[in-house]
Amino acid sequence: MMRTTFEVPMRTGNFEAAVGIISAEFESAGFNRKNAEGGVMWTKGDGLLVKQQCVKAVYTGHSVQIQGWLYDKLGGEYDLNGFTAITMKKKLRARIEATCARIDSMAL
Repeated sequence: MMRTTFEVPMRTGNFEAAVGIISAEFESAGFNRKNAEGGVMWTKGDGLLVKQQCVKAVYTGHSVQIQGWLYDKLGGEYDLNGFTAITMKKKLRARIEATCARIDSMAL
């Protein structure tokens, strides 16, 4: 798995509130939410004509981990570093970082 992981410490353990913040950010940008093994996932794109943007939130017991990556059917997963699809990676990374800052500022 090639994923970039961001971690936000949780003070209250209110994972559902964090998921609400993440949902608001990504669903307003056209991402589709679905339940995934061990957490909640948001995707945008089909992975065939356009690289699929993927974000997954997992609660670790003391923090929320937000994983971000790109996916296509030919190459599989790409983390958010490197030159492949650099513009798309930068935008997704910035959106995740802003979401992490918002979760942290809410003192969840």
